[in-house]
Amino acid sequence: MPSALLRVEAAELPGVRKQYARHQLDGAELKLRGSDGVISVIQECALDNLAPAGGKSNVLVVSGPSGSGKTRVGFEALCRSNGLAGDLLQAIAAKAGCTVLTIPLFIDFNNGYAFDRSVDEDSMDKNLGVRLAARALSELVGRVKDANGRSLDGLYTADVLTAIAKAALRQASEAGASPPGVILLALHLDEYQTYVQNLMKERNHSLDTAVLRFKEMMSAVNNWVSSAEGAVGVKVVFLPVVTGTPVAGLPFVLTDKLRAVLISPGRLVLKTSAELFADVLTAGAERSPLRPSVLEALLVSAEARNALGDTDFLPRHVVYLAREALKVLPASADGAAMVAAIDWAVAMGPVVMSTMRRELVPFADTLALLALSQAPVHLFVPGPSRATPDLERAVIDADVAGVIKLEAAGDGRYVVRVPLVQLRRWGLSSILPARLLFHTICTWQEVEVMVGYCLTAMLQPGLRSKRLFIQDLFPGALGCDELRPRELILEEPRSLYVEQTQFIASSSSVPPKQMVVLARKEFEAMHDEVLLTDGVFLTCPGTAAVDIRCSLRMMPRSGNIGGVLHVFVQTKHSGTSSRVSEVAVDTWYKAVTRATKEWRSDQDQVLFVYFTNKPPTDDGFSALSCSEFFKSRPGLLVVTHDQLSGVLPSFLLTRLVTPAQQERFVA
Repeated sequence: MPSALLRVEAAELPGVRKQYARHQLDGAELKLRGSDGVISVIQECALDNLAPAGGKSNVLVVSGPSGSGKTRVGFEALCRSNGLAGDLLQAIAAKAGCTVLTIPLFIDFNNGYAFDRSVDEDSMDKNLGVRLAARALSELVGRVKDANGRSLDGLYTADVLTAIAKAALRQASEAGASPPGVILLALHLDEYQTYVQNLMKERNHSLDTAVLRFKEMMSAVNNWVSSAEGAVGVKVVFLPVVTGTPVAGLPFVLTDKLRAVLISPGRLVLKTSAELFADVLTAGAERSPLRPSVLEALLVSAEARNALGDTDFLPRHVVYLAREALKVLPASADGAAMVAAIDWAVAMGPVVMSTMRRELVPFADTLALLALSQAPVHLFVPGPSRATPDLERAVIDADVAGVIKLEAAGDGRYVVRVPLVQLRRWGLSSILPARLLFHTICTWQEVEVMVGYCLTAMLQPGLRSKRLFIQDLFPGALGCDELRPRELILEEPRSLYVEQTQFIASSSSVPPKQMVVLARKEFEAMHDEVLLTDGVFLTCPGTAAVDIRCSLRMMPRSGNIGGVLHVFVQTKHSGTSSRVSEVAVDTWYKAVTRATKEWRSDQDQVLFVYFTNKPPTDDGFSALSCSEFFKSRPGLLVVTHDQLSGVLPSFLLTRLVTPAQQERFVA
């Protein structure tokens, strides 16, 4: 028998908590907020696996972005199946009708158990086996291989698991426990996508081949489970938990004898984020006398709400934020005073999704622009037969590294999401200036600047993997269905400018069509002559009816001159719960169409966008939902509170809506 197996049989197996790194247990003592449904699924899968339907055991496949709580869900599954939390172990024993011995094992393919070219061989069976042996011995995989004669010989998964089971039975017997009738193998495999990506890089595998190779590891475990009773004398039940982010959106592949149960950590919203924050401030004491006042103060504070929103309500970031706030808080018996004393800018400073890897730094601007524009990126499955473009590779690598999130947009396309804390850490002042990142409710001037930056990002060439049409400028806006589809031409990179003089000086002004204006870049002081087709323009303060404008060249149709699309945007922001009526929209439309009549021609088109964070009145909702309203007002688009989430990235929404509206956007 290989020396490594002899050592495993004689080992004192580590408990659940000892298998996780300190940073992975940060916040593990706190209540798992927003995941009651996830806990129920864990329990159902474990019970079903006692007698799996059709002989196929359930595999919990937990996916989600960095910081969303994937690892915590796996940790919770191991704790509950081991009797350290909840009543899952008792429920399993009751259903099995015998004593149950749990063997909890955690393998992190990113930290400590990552792909190692000096260790890993072509056999996935032995590559997992050496990691399981290393876990049982609490050693590094390289040391286990060295002690085994610098070889993986004999370290097949089945043999290592048999040795681990014998060690667990010995430990239970020495502790005076009753002989078990069932062994529950609770196996948590974390960050599997990192191992898959390393197979692609180190072994030159295509993505689908690398995923199939990883599947061989799962097969090796499952094959042992099905025959383990003959080797250890006790029936073995399998509860596998696989956590990570699907590489390039490719779903996790399982064997024919395993059934995937796809889940994600519970999505926090404003209220549950505040509850988690309050948990940290009150040391997790549900009945702390401070907790109600802390929670109430968090929910009524504009700075607190925005700080929580900047984390994108990711549990890890909320916990980090609360811990940083707690470092400088004076002792107080008043929860409201505690919250009022928090310096949110200081507390937010160290909070970040993940460190930007060196090779991704050149793509920071591009990743931020993708997040700001919400431009879908088409991610093909990479492989030896197809060179992956730099942009696609950067997006995939950033997703795997956890510095961005990918949200499926259909047809193989994905939208990049980046919490505001991440953008702030990147320091991209020309893409989103620092003054827009303060923890305050935005004024209407800041709203129009934010909308201007989003529109500027959308119009950058080279970001989109499909053609841009007029309807794509404000996706989901009311009136989009009534616009004639015209393709737009994206040529040179655009900047956001501020005009020097008023475009429309008064309600009676009718400015002539003039394609060159005096303007300065939004973060600079010097004015210069700029073509309207070279940027997005914030109109000079005091301009009537229009806050933002730009001009875009259109693709020629049927041999005709393409012409220019002139876009005019009015932003109507409110810090209260006031509403917008169809009368207000109609009044503005009549005023702006009269003022811009010189800008329409046989070749040129105009687009008028009424942009507001207000919800419509009941009558306004009825009118704005009717296609006839827009057919009689050609070129009109309306963005109300109800369409904001389709037009703006999620990390800006909490800054643009009223307190009463915030919960709706993050639900």
